[in-house]
Amino acid sequence: MKSKRKYFVCLGIAAICVIGGLILFNSLKSKEEKYRDEQDRVVKYLVKNYEDIRKVEFIEFEKNDISGFYRIVSIVNEDIWVAFNLRGLNGEITINYLSSKNSEVSLKPRDSKNGDVNLQDIKIIYWKGD
Repeated sequence: MKSKRKYFVCLGIAAICVIGGLILFNSLKSKEEKYRDEQDRVVKYLVKNYEDIRKVEFIEFEKNDISGFYRIVSIVNEDIWVAFNLRGLNGEITINYLSSKNSEVSLKPRDSKNGDVNLQDIKIIYWKGD
């Protein structure tokens, strides 16, 4: 009788460990998906607001736990460094700073904001995490 009880206790503990592992794996996966979605949103923001966006490489993605803001750093068209602030995931996007080694190279704002944004012609290199 005690043998069966130990068996069921061990089986229950194993089931809890497996379920916990699945929940943890799913939350990590969804975090990566959320980060990728936010990077796509930033690229759409760039294409909608600036001309001649050909390539965007994301090099940093971090959260400030105190403010809840996210900071994303990217290199646009291989020579313009742009830092973005997001007011939480899916929040408002603002540009924090622009920097370029060549002072003649900068992002040119669009005269009119195009409603439709196509990312097929944009080369995107996603941030892979630490």
